[in-house]
Amino acid sequence: LQAQTALRLGEVDEEACVLSMLDARINEIYYAVCEFEEGLALVREGPRACPAADLVVEASGATLRAVGSGCHFAGDLPETIRARVRSWAPELLPHARDLVPLALAGLARGESQQAQEVQPVYVRDEINWKKLAEQGKTI
Repeated sequence: LQAQTALRLGEVDEEACVLSMLDARINEIYYAVCEFEEGLALVREGPRACPAADLVVEASGATLRAVGSGCHFAGDLPETIRARVRSWAPELLPHARDLVPLALAGLARGESQQAQEVQPVYVRDEINWKKLAEQGKTI
């Protein structure tokens, strides 16, 4: 969705390979790598959650456009990833309206289901929260 928003706002073009990142808190990011076909964002890798230093992009050699709040971890990303990023847009957030073209395309492909069958996609199986004492903070 964030990549679709980036396209609509002109942050990227349809030839871009987008590294979409969100700050997942606790020094981690949620990310996905997206490309576009006929004006629609398609997830090529992910979604995944990891510390920024562990981020891996399998699309070898592709120049990346990074978008989203996870860009604030740019300094923690592996140098091999940072070197591939042509532009950074940390202020870009997904807009619900950009779900509409994606949903309509899915509906045209026959991808529909009953509302009670809808399930969220969990990027990780457990919550990595820490108590204040474990974070080194005093109460």
